[in-house]
Formats: sequence, structure tokens, C-alpha cells
Amino acid sequence: MKKGKRVIGTILLALFSTVVLVGFVWALSSRTREIIRAQWVFEQPISLPDSNISTPMIADDAVTTAKILNLNVTPAKLAADCVGTAKVDFTAVAIAVNNGSTTGTGTCESGAAVLGYHATSNMDQFVDSVAISGTTITVTLAGAATNTNNFSVITLNPE
Repeated sequence: MKKGKRVIGTILLALFSTVVLVGFVWALSSRTREIIRAQWVFEQPISLPDSNISTPMIADDAVTTAKILNLNVTPAKLAADCVGTAKVDFTAVAIAVNNGSTTGTGTCESGAAVLGYHATSNMDQFVDSVAISGTTITVTLAGAATNTNNFSVITLNPE
């Protein structure tokens, strides 16, 4: 009787091992199929709507001139409200602080703001301040100039 139980146990163990082995092989083959499917997907060519990038993608009636020359678009040629930002306009104002003086002045537009300044020739003193009052820009030096000091003050002009 013990021998029969042992045979049945061995058969059951073999059957269980076979089921586990078959399950493992099935799972492995399933993963292999997924990997092969993924490789196939990645190997497919990508089709773009128009592979010729040099062809214009603008409707034929949207542009009336085939080419626009550099610097040929002016504010007068732009339609109203076609550009959403304000026009940026700046001016370089030349200011001289004469020998023996601590200030020099120049003229700008009313409402302008100082963006910066730089020396255009001799600068023998430190600049203390650059200020705008109305339409007058004043450059003030920390001490009296020993020679004429020339500056260019860059202003941002109002619209």
C-alpha cells in the first residue's frame, strides 16, 4: 500500500511540475510575443502628411507676394491689430560734460526712460547719475571733468 501511495505521489508531483513548467513556458512565450510586437511597432516607418518640408504650408490665398525682402515690412504695411505687442523704439542721445563742469544735458522725448549709457570718448570722472526731467536728460559726474567727457545715453521712447 505504501508503494502505491508513493507512486501516486510521484505522479502527482510530476504532473504538478509539468503544469508549472507549461505555465512558465507560456508566460515566457507571451513576453517574447510582446517584445516581438513592440519591435515590429518601432520598426514601422513614420509617415508624415507632407515629407517635403520645403513646400510652404500656408494657404495659397493667405500670401499675395511670393517673397518678402529683408527690411521690407514696415508698420504701415501691417494690418491693424495683427501684432499684439507694442513697438519698441529707442534713441541714442549724445551728451557732453565740458571741462570743469559736473553736468551735461541732452534732449529726449517726453516720457522716455533711460536704458543705459556708455562713454564715447574721454571719461575721467565716475558717473554719479543719469536722470530725465521732462525732455531733458542730465548726466552728473562725481567730480568736475578735467577734459570734455562724451556719453551716449540710450533711452526707451514711449509709443
